[in-house]
Amino acid sequence: MADSGYVTPTQNIIVRGTSPLLHRRNIGNATNMYPGRIVVREATDYDIKVGDGILPPLGWLGYEDFNETERPATIDTIATVDTEGPVHSGGGFAIRGTLHAGTKADQGDLLASWSDGLVIPAILIGGVPAIKIPFSKNATLKDTGIDIPAGAWVGLPQVYVTTHHDSGTIDIGLGAGTEAGHDADGLVDGLSLNTEDGKWATHDLVHTTEGSITAGVLLDEAHLKDAGNAYAPVLTNNFGHICDGTCVSLDYTTSDHAVAGYVYVPVMSPGVQIVGKAGAAADASAAAVNIFVESVL
Repeated sequence: MADSGYVTPTQNIIVRGTSPLLHRRNIGNATNMYPGRIVVREATDYDIKVGDGILPPLGWLGYEDFNETERPATIDTIATVDTEGPVHSGGGFAIRGTLHAGTKADQGDLLASWSDGLVIPAILIGGVPAIKIPFSKNATLKDTGIDIPAGAWVGLPQVYVTTHHDSGTIDIGLGAGTEAGHDADGLVDGLSLNTEDGKWATHDLVHTTEGSITAGVLLDEAHLKDAGNAYAPVLTNNFGHICDGTCVSLDYTTSDHAVAGYVYVPVMSPGVQIVGKAGAAADASAAAVNIFVESVL
């Protein structure tokens, strides 16, 4: 068994180091206000609620630095509304956070802030956090369980292949087949997974057949045709999709082949920022789990 250097805490949230900044804020909304969650501004600069993926993160809700009379019973107990909670920020410490369900984090992965005060694995693509979602063979539509925050900008997903197939393909969309406006290949349409294992799949953005372009219709606004009959989506500064808050669920569908890897979806929102990196691997494939976050927030 590998030793990450971290030991699961019992009744503390800061697991290594000391936060250089400790603010005391009123818990204005107690929904999902667990110690170790990311918090954002609520009604005033003194009030906080859990991060929603929309508002900029302020820090992490602490535990051991609560006033004794207001401290939740355990580190797994929701704090009470209108109590004063400690908010840790400034970086240079490790904290026990919560990893979003449906994801996996490897040690060293960057972690971005997300809704419900959770963190989600990510990389940076052109300076924009791109959330990391594992995929495997699913010939029928698979709801990832990850919802894009309302108003967020979504860019062209990139796909890293760990198990390829010469005839393998993947579609990526929004709406999980049930939400108004759902489109199962609205972000990525028929991207080939015919590459070596451990390689990135290559998008086809210029093709003599318009329908072979792999950017989904939610991302390409128009097509241009040159004298050689090649088509390409118009790439502008606004190349992307703005989430409407209704059609929000990320989904994917693969061909009926044994394929696997990771989808990286660029998401731009004030509430989606890199807040740390994974101090140890964590697998939240089935449900949200605790994760050691080396904070940079």
